[in-house]
This record gives sequence, C-alpha cells and structure tokens, in this order.
Amino acid sequence: MKLKSIAALALCAAVAGGIACGALPAIKAEAAGTPIDVWLIGGQSNAVGYAQDSPSDPDPRYTQGFDNVLYYGAYETDTNSCPTDFVPVKLGQGKNWSGGTKGSGAEIGIASALGDSQGKNAIIKCAWGATFLYPDRSASVSQSQGTWTSPSYQQSSGQTGGMIGNLYRRFLQTVQTGLGKLKAQGYLPTVRGMWWMQGEAESGTSAYANAYEACLTDFISDIRGDLSDVAESDLSEMPFVLGKIYRNPAYPAQAHIDTVRRAQQQVADTLAGVFAVDCTGLAQQDGWHFKADAQKYLGEQFVSAVLASEGLRKVTVNAENVSVSGAGIKEAGQTVRLRVTPKRGYRVTGVSYRQAGGEEISLSQTDGVYNFVMPDANVTVTVKTQALPLYRVTEITVNSADMGSVFPSAEAKNGWYEGESVQIAVQPKSGYRIARVTVNGQETACDSERNGLYLYTVSCLADVVFRAEFTKADTPPAAEEPPVPTQPSEEEKADKNYTGLIVGCSVGGAALLGGGAAAAVIVLKKKKK
Repeated sequence: MKLKSIAALALCAAVAGGIACGALPAIKAEAAGTPIDVWLIGGQSNAVGYAQDSPSDPDPRYTQGFDNVLYYGAYETDTNSCPTDFVPVKLGQGKNWSGGTKGSGAEIGIASALGDSQGKNAIIKCAWGATFLYPDRSASVSQSQGTWTSPSYQQSSGQTGGMIGNLYRRFLQTVQTGLGKLKAQGYLPTVRGMWWMQGEAESGTSAYANAYEACLTDFISDIRGDLSDVAESDLSEMPFVLGKIYRNPAYPAQAHIDTVRRAQQQVADTLAGVFAVDCTGLAQQDGWHFKADAQKYLGEQFVSAVLASEGLRKVTVNAENVSVSGAGIKEAGQTVRLRVTPKRGYRVTGVSYRQAGGEEISLSQTDGVYNFVMPDANVTVTVKTQALPLYRVTEITVNSADMGSVFPSAEAKNGWYEGESVQIAVQPKSGYRIARVTVNGQETACDSERNGLYLYTVSCLADVVFRAEFTKADTPPAAEEPPVPTQPSEEEKADKNYTGLIVGCSVGGAALLGGGAAAAVIVLKKKKK
C-alpha cells in the first residue's frame, strides 16, 4: 500500500499527543538548485536521543554547530524544542527534559561522518520513546502517540484503526514537510538512507517479539514505497540501516531481547539494501539509553553502511591539536589530499593512515599537504603532534625609572612559541634617550620608532631578561677607546724607510645614538722600496 498524497501538516500540534515546538533560528536560503543529501532517523528513545553527555572527541562543532549538516524533525521533547526549520546539527537536539537536561542522538555521528565532506547534508528525524512496531493498543504511549505498524502488517494482522500506524503516518508527514522546507530554500534534496533504532518495546512480550521479523519486513517494504511517493523519486532500494538493540547487563534483562535481535539480523540478511549495526557493549547511561560516544558511533556506522552500499568510502581523521581538511567521502582510486595545520603551540611529528585490519602507512608532506590513493576500504588517518615549549619575558629592568619605561606587548606577557616573535616598547622620558637595550645580556638594535616609542623584536627560543638603559639626551655615549699606537723600536726610528702618518676618524655607531666623538689614530706605514 502506498500513500499517494500526504498533506503537509503542522505536526507540532495536529497529531494526537502532539509535539509542542518552539522557534529556532532558520538557516539562510542557499542558491537555487543546490544539491543536498537527506538522512532519515526513526524509532523510539535511542532514535530520539537521550545522551546527556558530550563525545570524547573535542571537535568544537559539537557545541558550535556543523554548518554543512542541517537538522529538522518532530519528535519527543518536554520543552518546546523541536526545530521549526533546519538548523545546524549540534549537541542537545534530541530529548529535552522539562528539568533542563538536553539529550543527543545519532545526528551527532552523522554530522561527525559528513562534517568534513563537500556539499550539504540534512537530517530529518521523527521518533518517540517506548513506542511499538507491533500494533499494540494497551500501552499508554500507544494510546497517546500510536504505533509504527505499517499498512501491510495492519492489513495482514487485521489490527487497524485508532492509533495503530499513527507514528508511521507521522513519519511520512514529517519527511514531506522537511523536504518541502528544503525545496523552498532552493535545495534539491536526495534521500540517501534511513536509520532505524527500535525494538526494545517488543522485547518484553513473547508474542510481540515473535512477530517482530514480519513487522519489520513489512515496515521496510512499505516505507520505501511511500517515501518514493513523498520524495518523488525511486527509493524502492533505499539503504535501510538498523541498530540491533542492547540491554545493559547490570539491569534486569528483557526476556525476549534475543528474539528481537535475531529477527533484526534475519531481516538484514534477507532483504537487499538492509544493514544491521550491533549495539552490544556500547556505553549506556542506564539500562537502555546510549551515551554520546555510542550515539556518535551509531551515526557514523549508519553513514558508512550507506556509502559502502553505493561503492563509496570514508576518510576519518584521528587527531588532536590540529585542523585537517580534505577528509570525508571518497571513491576508491581517488587521490586524497589532506592539509594538516597544527594549532598554535604544537608541531606535527607524523601522519599515517590505515584501513581496517591493515598496516599503518606513514605519509610524507609537501607544503603541509599529505597525499595518498584511496583504497577500496574506509581509512583512518592518524596525526601525531608534539607540544612546543612556551617562552616568556621573565624579568624587565631599567637603570632608572625616572629616565624611561618599558612596555611589553600582550603577546610578550603571554609568551611565544618557536616561529613567533613579540615586540617590547621602550620609551625614554623627556630629556633622556636610550643608551642601550639588552636581551639576555646581548645588546640588540631598535626595529622602529613610533611617536616616541622604540620597538624591539624578540624571537629567541629561551625565556628572556630584558633590560633598558637610559642616559641624559645631552650626554654623548661613551666612545670606543682609540687603538693605542705601537711605538717603533729604536732600530725602526733609525730606519729612514719608516714615516709616521696621522689620520682622523669618527667612532661608528656614536652618531646613531646622538653625537659623534673624534679620535686620532697614529698609523705607522713602511715606505715602499
């Protein structure tokens, strides 16, 4: 059964047990005809996203937002926080509790996988906690929100009417609304695949668990057909990736969880384009709900499965203290060019890559770019870094504070690293001038003068003692001692081939500091014979 026309409803208030949503800033419209890939999420609480922590990965985009991965949906929340338009993916866009706690779901993993790729991506989510794929009527959530039961299973089981299948219909409505918003902003959306995280609800009841394989098979077939109508494109083979549910063993086990897991794997093994990701062992914050690192992993596995089904591969970067461009989605045989830029205070000591189960292969660089040919497999790039020592001005002295002052720049106060330089300004007071400036005891020259401030550049790879000495402006600097003439011997005096010449000169540098001192130098020259 296919839905030939889905009315674009405002889901936040129209469906039973509707979702109250507040406004979030909308994304500015892109140029007309901009392609955008769409990734769908559906299911129960682990699809909604209950993770209340942050990923161990320090990527600042988790809090600032992934500009090229947008997010929209209609899903379970207590705090009017469903986005009314597409916004960048970031933490806290899953379940928002009335107590102020925000959750995150697999959208952070999808963004992690696609954040460095070229082009635009969008995620559309429709999910609700504790909901059933089976046509349950007794649970309170089934009565308020409905079930995910697809039309084909409703027909074959005879379980129809009421709230049965309401979440299935809501999902299609949410996708249609989201696609319409993208088109209105000038995008050309293409649905790439669907992530399904559900099954916990059925694992407590034998009849529900035993029916799960048939329910899921019909759901995938129906959703592909109906999404084809909604998206106006052939999605009959749309990649469908599902998470095999996992119960933390520290909590009481659901009696039929293994039945549901076997059904999920059987469907993945039987239907074309269906893939299972095992959730066993992923970190949970309670008996069922995954932490942020687990949600990140699941979102990344979703993208990887879709790409693998299309013959594409992914370059993932494992690095801290650097920024890396050029990773993301690649084709086998493509030349990958990675530009690695260390953050301030670090140097890159090594870059390597490897595919799963393969050896680590070191890369060399040219002008900061590392190249390799993409194998027919996903690749992880590892960047090793080393912290650089920080150098500071540890002491500043003057011979007299009444004669002048020294003003270090903010950079000089905070310190500098190898390859950097800082400036220190020296200002003599009226009636005085700079006699000399030393850095760690070595005299240094002034770089420039600005409005009575004399600027000195420091770039040495050591902590610095900076000293300025002043003198009165009318006091000439101490002249260099003239060389002492060598007195000729009595024999040389008697030698008529010798004569004495007296020449005058000025001491180099004296004029630079405000006055020249003359000196007489006696030079003895021997006559040519």
